[in-house]
Amino acid sequence: MIGAFVLIFVFLFFTIPGASPDLSDQQLENKNIGKRIYREGIGSSGQPVVAISGNDVVIDGEMVTCESCHKRSGLGSSESRQVTPPVIPDYLFKPRERGRRGTLGVRTQGAGTRPSYTDESLKAAIVLGVDPVGRSFNPLMPRYHLSERDLAGLLEYLKSKPSIGAPGISDKNIHFATVVAGDVSPQKKKAMLDVFQQYLSAINTETRQETRRAEGAPWHRDWKYKAYRKWALHVWELKGNERDWPAQLTKYYNAQPVFAMLGGVGAAEWKSVHAFCESNEIPCLFPHTEMPVLKGNGYYTLYFSRGLALEGEVAVKHLQQNTPTGSQKPNVLQIHDCFASGRIVAEAVEREATYQGLGSVTSICVDDSSGSNERIKMALNGQDKPVIMMLWLERQAIEALSPLFTTLNLKIQQIYISSKVSGTRLEWYPSELGKLSYVVHSSELVGRLSAHLMRTRGWLQNNGIESFDYRHLQADTFFSLMITRRAVKQMREKFSRDYFIEILEHSTEKILLSSVYPRLSLGPGQRFASKGSYVLSMSEFLNQQTTPSSVSWVVP
Repeated sequence: MIGAFVLIFVFLFFTIPGASPDLSDQQLENKNIGKRIYREGIGSSGQPVVAISGNDVVIDGEMVTCESCHKRSGLGSSESRQVTPPVIPDYLFKPRERGRRGTLGVRTQGAGTRPSYTDESLKAAIVLGVDPVGRSFNPLMPRYHLSERDLAGLLEYLKSKPSIGAPGISDKNIHFATVVAGDVSPQKKKAMLDVFQQYLSAINTETRQETRRAEGAPWHRDWKYKAYRKWALHVWELKGNERDWPAQLTKYYNAQPVFAMLGGVGAAEWKSVHAFCESNEIPCLFPHTEMPVLKGNGYYTLYFSRGLALEGEVAVKHLQQNTPTGSQKPNVLQIHDCFASGRIVAEAVEREATYQGLGSVTSICVDDSSGSNERIKMALNGQDKPVIMMLWLERQAIEALSPLFTTLNLKIQQIYISSKVSGTRLEWYPSELGKLSYVVHSSELVGRLSAHLMRTRGWLQNNGIESFDYRHLQADTFFSLMITRRAVKQMREKFSRDYFIEILEHSTEKILLSSVYPRLSLGPGQRFASKGSYVLSMSEFLNQQTTPSSVSWVVP
C-alpha cells in the first residue's frame, strides 16, 4: 500500500519466484489482518481504519483502500497523469534506479530514485507518508493511523504478495481448465471442446517460434519473448450429485493446478464452480450458464450476463417504464416452472418489482401434476382487474395454459415471455396471446446476428466445427479464448491472477463482433458483461429479418 502517485514511472520486470516458505501461525494471522486492511480498509478490531488525506481531512478507510489504487495485484495503476506504483516485494525491497538495464546510463540518485524499503521505512511510509529518504508523497496518497498489530499485519501481507507467478504457470506451459458440469449432452460437450481443441492447436503452432526466441532473447527484447508459453487444456467433468462437485474440483486442481478456468458449460446452477473459484482465487471466465451466482462478493468469476434473472428484471423495468406516473400499481402474475431456473427468474422479478415500486407480485410454479391448473384457477378466479402476466415457461406449458386463460375470461393487459426459456423459434405461440405479448431477448437480434458473428462463424467454418444447434455456446467459448489470449499477451511475463482480472476489466469491450450479445463491457468491480436485454412485441420478434424500428433496449 506504500507509494505515492508520481508522474514518472518505470516498469520493472521480474523473475518468477520460487515457493515461499511456510508461514507460522502468527505470521498467517498477521497476513490475514493485513489482507483485510489492504482490500477492505477494515482493521483487526473489525472497524474501518482511519486515513488522513493530504489536506488533513479524516477519511473512512473503506473509502480509500489500498486496493482501490494499487489494485489487488499490487502492480499499481494509472489514471490521466497520475500513476500509482507497484507494492509487490520485488518493487518495494529493491532500490529504484533510473535508466535502462544493460547500458551505462543507470542512475541511483536524484529524482525518481530511492533506496530499498526496510520494515521501519515502510512503516513510516504508511503512517507518515514519506519515502526512505524522507520525501513526502503526492497528497493523493493518504496517511493511515494503524495500531501496531494492524501495521504488522499490513507489512506481513505486502511481503507475502507474490511478485510474479501463479499456480498453473511453468517455464514452458500455461495451464487452463474448462468445466463440463452435470447432465450435458455429448453433442453439446463436443461442440464446446471442438472450439478449445482447434484454438489451442492454432495458438501453440503460432507461438512455437516465440518459444525458441525466448530461450536466447537479447536483454532488450526478453520482456517480449520470455512471456510465451504453450497452452495446455484440462477438461474437468463434474458428475453425480452437486454436493460432490467441490470435492471433484479439488481433486482435479490438486492433480494439476491451473492458472484460470475458461468457458465451461453446465445444466445446473453454477454456484459450486463459482464458490471453488472464489475460495481458491482462480479466474473463472465467461461460463455458458443461465444461472450464475448473483449475490455475494465475487471477484474472480466473470459472467456474460445475469442470465435468466436479467430477463425477469428487464420485464419489470419495461413494465415500470410504460406505467404512467401516478396510476394504480399493476396487477402482476408470474407463472414459472418449479425447477431452479424458474425459481431464479421468479425471485428476480419479485426483487425488481419491489425496487421499482410496483408492489407485490403473485407467483405460481407449475409442474406436470394435475394440481398446477387448480392453483392457477384459485389465483385467477374472481380477477376483475386487468392483469400483467409473465410466463417463464417452455412451449408445452404455455400451449397447455392458453385454453385455461380463455376459459377464465381474464382481462389480460400484457404478457411477457423469455426467449431463453420459451425458445427463439416462436411460430407456435398461441395467436390469441400473441397480440398482447412481449418477448425479452438478451442476445443480438436475428437480423443483425449473422453480421455480428461473421468473424466467429468464419473461424468455425474454416476449422470444420460449426454447429448450428450450439452456435451460442461456440461463440461464448470462442470469445473466452480470444479475450484470454489478449490478456495473456498484455501481461507479458507478469503472470498474476489478480493482474489478469484487472486487464480483463478494462479490455472486454475491445473484443469486437465475437459474442452473441449486442455489447459486452466491464469495469473495476463489474462482473456481468452484458447489462440489458431487448424487449420486442411478438410481431416484431417474429419478423426480425429487418431491424424493428421500435425495439427497446432495457437496462434494469
